[in-house]
Amino acid sequence: MSLDVSIGFLATIFTMLLLLSSIVTMVGETVYDIADTLWIQYSNSSPTSYATSTCVSGNYLYVIGYPAVIEKRSVYNGSLISSWNGSSYSKPLLLSDCTVAGDKLIVVGVEGSNWYAGRWIILGFDLDLNLMESYLGNYKPPSGALSVTYDGRYVYVSGFGSDPGGEEWVVEKRDPSALGVVLATYNANPSINGVMSDLPRAIGVNPVTRDIWVVGSMGFNNSGDMLLIEILSANLTRISSISSTSYYGATGIVFDEDGYAYITLGYSGAVLKIDMYGDVVGSLKLDFSPAIKIAYARELIYVFGTNELYGERKQYLQVLDKNLNTVAFKSLMQGGFLFIGKASSDSDRVYIAGYVIEPEVNSYSWIIYSFSTGGRAYYTVTATTTKTTTTTVTIPSPTTVTTTKTESYTYTVTTTLTERRTIYYPFSVPYVITSTTSIIVTTTETITIKGVNNTRTYILQEPIVDVPLAILLLVLGLAIGFLTRYIKPGGSGPM
Repeated sequence: MSLDVSIGFLATIFTMLLLLSSIVTMVGETVYDIADTLWIQYSNSSPTSYATSTCVSGNYLYVIGYPAVIEKRSVYNGSLISSWNGSSYSKPLLLSDCTVAGDKLIVVGVEGSNWYAGRWIILGFDLDLNLMESYLGNYKPPSGALSVTYDGRYVYVSGFGSDPGGEEWVVEKRDPSALGVVLATYNANPSINGVMSDLPRAIGVNPVTRDIWVVGSMGFNNSGDMLLIEILSANLTRISSISSTSYYGATGIVFDEDGYAYITLGYSGAVLKIDMYGDVVGSLKLDFSPAIKIAYARELIYVFGTNELYGERKQYLQVLDKNLNTVAFKSLMQGGFLFIGKASSDSDRVYIAGYVIEPEVNSYSWIIYSFSTGGRAYYTVTATTTKTTTTTVTIPSPTTVTTTKTESYTYTVTTTLTERRTIYYPFSVPYVITSTTSIIVTTTETITIKGVNNTRTYILQEPIVDVPLAILLLVLGLAIGFLTRYIKPGGSGPM
């Protein structure tokens, strides 16, 4: 079927876009050694700026410190996601430690601008650093919350409270869903006239016994702080107490899967290994002193501390196996770590925060480290490339477009069959009788039609009777009628 169409526009442009996309995927791996530095971040530069503690939850690392700032960072590269500034709080704050309890970030410290003249405080944030609640401890100044941990159900806080003649250790048990309610309390007065030497600096939960271990220092003969360890039940009743005048006070504690505790011993520059029953089973003198913070990951113990050499204080990392053998040792930046707060870890990384010194500007800055726990890091890089091909066809005006359409139609054909027979009467003159029979035949034919959506009606020509044959039949009929009327058998003519 052909179609003649005239397109009446000045110009028509047809554009064809051919998009060819290819995806290239590359899979690789990076092998990290134990204690490889994965990333370092700096923050909060000021004359008196230091980070005290870290805690980790999923993909996020929380870092707290002075001035009263909390930062939420990515565990993968340390990039800053959000932060909270204590200037929005009504009074000065000193933040010492943190832990994540479900959907809450619990931060403890001192309300006030001086560690020795403030009040114990607990702050509850959501994980996006919105301050939801805050509670002061029921202790007279000076008092302060120094460390916090979470056993999966309850929050335990250790700190110091005022006592006539000195300080006393205080441990609280709270429910994170009702943080303002103190469920149980433990108090101890390790020494008289401790002069801020009686400090429970770290708290942890033994994963095997579920007992609460509090480690720190006590005063001894006014000569400095000495080691004190209190082992408490989940309801904060004393199970046992370990003290020693042979070691300086403890600054940190972690546990392995078997319930062994590893404790850093501050200015003793050492690590103690103690079984779940409170028996010392090993110790190691480190390559630096003091030993300040400690973390545990993948059956290794990561110990952080500082040392002063030629008038410069530097940070160090020493990695130990569970038998207290040295696996790795690293010299870090010029700076230090605070004796409060903790390092933290997940299965792939260890995190610690402290401060670095910027002598050229007489300033300190936060420094936050992430170290590898060893193993392989797998990565997949997928690149998608798209090639676009544009074809433009310009059709001039006017334009005649011819199309041909082929359609099939079914119609009925009537065919007439004529039969002729010779009849003999009982006389010698024969005559012919013609009879007609119609046969209907259905036929399919393909026809080419010109036009768009054009419907045509095809009328088949009716059968045409042959005129000479009709005249012959008429004459024959008249003749037969004449003969049958006037001719008698055996006669010679009319009467």
